[in-house]
Amino acid sequence: MEEQLIEYWRSAGKEISILPEDEKEKMWDAIRKKYLRPGVHIGYSICDALNCSLASSMGGADSWRCIGDFMKENTVILFFNKDWGGEFYEIENGRMFVPFYDEECGGIEFYITDSEASFLLAYNEAQCLIAMGTAADWLEGYKARCQE
Repeated sequence: MEEQLIEYWRSAGKEISILPEDEKEKMWDAIRKKYLRPGVHIGYSICDALNCSLASSMGGADSWRCIGDFMKENTVILFFNKDWGGEFYEIENGRMFVPFYDEECGGIEFYITDSEASFLLAYNEAQCLIAMGTAADWLEGYKARCQE
C-alpha cells in the first residue's frame, strides 16, 4: 500500500514524505501521552489502547468520509497499524486522504494527526470514527449539524 500512497500524492503534485525515525518516535511519544491509556500495551489495534473518555466517536461504514472537512488542505501525519507497516507519512492536503482511502484501501484502520499531535483521528475495523483532541469538538459539532 505504501507504493500506492506515495504514487497517489505525487501524481496529484502534492508533497508526501516518510518521517525520519527520530521524528516518528517524538510523534509516538506525544500520541501516547495525550491519547492512550497510561501504561497500556498496544496489541493488534492502536484503537484498543485509546483513552476513550477523551474521545468523540461516530459509527457507520462511511463515518470516515467526513474527515476531509476537518483536515481541509492542511498537512497531516498519517499512519496505520503495524501490520500495514510502521511508517508515518507526512502528507500535504489531508483532504485528499478521503478519495485515496475510498479507492485504494477502504476498511483498514488508519490514524491521522498533525505535527503537534493536537488531534488524533482514528478509524477502526469496527467502522467507528474516533476523534480526540481538537478533532473531538469538531466531530461533536459535525454530528449536531447532521442531526438538524
